[in-house]
Amino acid sequence: MKESAILLETGTNELEILEFYIAGNSFGINVSKITELMQAQEVQHMPRSNPYIEGVFQPRKEVYTIIDLAKYLGMPASENPEKDIYIITNFNKMSVAFHVHSVENIYRISWKDIEKPNSIIYGGTEGIVTGIAKTDDRMISILDFEKITYDIGPETGINICEVKAYSGTERANTPILVAEDSALLRKMLLESLHTAGYTNIIMTTNGQEAWNVLEGFKAQVEELPKYVSCVITDIEMPQMDGHRLTKMIRSDPQLRTLPVIIFSSLIEENMRLKGIEVGADAQLSKPDIGNLVDTLTEVLQAASENAPREEPQDVSEDTPTEEPQDVSEDTPTEEPQDVSEDAPTEEPQAASENAPTEELRDASESAPMEELRDASESAPTEELRDASESAPTEELRDASENAPTEEPQDVSEDTPAEELQTASENVPIEEQNESTN
Repeated sequence: MKESAILLETGTNELEILEFYIAGNSFGINVSKITELMQAQEVQHMPRSNPYIEGVFQPRKEVYTIIDLAKYLGMPASENPEKDIYIITNFNKMSVAFHVHSVENIYRISWKDIEKPNSIIYGGTEGIVTGIAKTDDRMISILDFEKITYDIGPETGINICEVKAYSGTERANTPILVAEDSALLRKMLLESLHTAGYTNIIMTTNGQEAWNVLEGFKAQVEELPKYVSCVITDIEMPQMDGHRLTKMIRSDPQLRTLPVIIFSSLIEENMRLKGIEVGADAQLSKPDIGNLVDTLTEVLQAASENAPREEPQDVSEDTPTEEPQDVSEDTPTEEPQDVSEDAPTEEPQAASENAPTEELRDASESAPMEELRDASESAPTEELRDASESAPTEELRDASENAPTEEPQDVSEDTPAEELQTASENVPIEEQNESTN
């Protein structure tokens, strides 16, 4: 019988758990790892293989390796083997079948309802339980299937040898925040990042802990990159998953430009789309530790080149609001027609045409559509119109009548043209350059 995963809305901090039994004990697995459920059948045994490997079978075109979970967990064999089930999974770019005694229900729960296991009770780095899901009448132990497959076949896990040693010192000053619930993978990630030169690592065990760290940095400092330059997060974690963490970072005004890399065993087509939806900068599968280091370096380089990232609204609000006043106060000798015709028509166009193309493109890509719309709607056309309409007629008339009679052509040709060009073209560019730098 085939199970099709129910699609959940991205970033809601929810998951679906399939409950299964081995020797009367309840365990759970994330439905996102499951591709199919099949009735147990005759398998082909492999000589001199790991004792926990039951054998292989080929239901269709693909050959699956079968792991006997009861034997791995040290529990009794099934009393009714003809009713046993194979849970076909796909994670870490491999397909494996797990032999269980029965399956029960699928529960849709929040990661907040999954408790972090006690490391003393569940073996610390050797533990294979990543969380305890609480239901109405019992608790379900969620197993660490990455750890199980790594114990049986170490070559399936992270290969630290793929990481190139780095002897420079600049990476040591780059703080990296990591959220990973597996004790084994936390250890391997730490060793890999240290080998690559990233020694300033802040390690957390789930998304909620990572968010608490970021909240603390927000309250204490203004220059966040000095305290955390990038976030590397798993997806499956108690309390808060990686998609929810990424979505909260992108929704926070102070954190929204912080780079986020999702490093998970679940990266495949559907999960990749979900990661894009919540705003991840990059997504990699867990065996690709070498690619993770290269991607981390690329993401950090891109973030440093694009900094500081400013909203287009800052350009329109801070720069043009002073320009109508400068035009009316500094050029009293020009005629009213010059103020209304020259300044307003050139000013908005100058702000948009003279602004650096790369800055506007970066700002528009990193800003929400609503903010860009607000920025365009807040263009200074009405302000300039108000400035020209509210200019005192008597003052302008007095200025034109009392203006010096000597060479009026020089005053109108030289002074107003240069001042208007300076006010409409030079000032916004300098202010935008100052905000960019």
